[in-house]
Amino acid sequence: MFKRVFPQTIILISLGVFSMATSAHHSRAMFDFDSAMDLSGTVVQWQFTNPHVFIILEVTEADGSKSQWTLEGFGANSVYRQGWTPESLQPGDNIIVNVAPLFAGGTGGSYSNVRWADGTVYDPRDGRPE
Repeated sequence: MFKRVFPQTIILISLGVFSMATSAHHSRAMFDFDSAMDLSGTVVQWQFTNPHVFIILEVTEADGSKSQWTLEGFGANSVYRQGWTPESLQPGDNIIVNVAPLFAGGTGGSYSNVRWADGTVYDPRDGRPE
């Protein structure tokens, strides 16, 4: 009986530990989705990396000062399957991004879509440009 129960117990404990780690990694609790806003700026860097893609965006504030926002997106594999590539954004692109800011404040958040002045929209949830 010990030979049957022990391996099953180890497997169940392992699954529990790994599922907690996965759940913790994918928490989006730091972002304020109820305060989503549009940010207009210039792409400084597009990081097409795992576990998440990032846009570094230079934004001109109301007072004329400039700030850099770090914007987290979905996983690189997910956005790739939706048509995004490492070339989807280029430094110097002027874009408008819908952002859920950090609860803690600061210049960071989670983006949900990207729009160009010509009306082209990339939404990682919907796929290729409209």
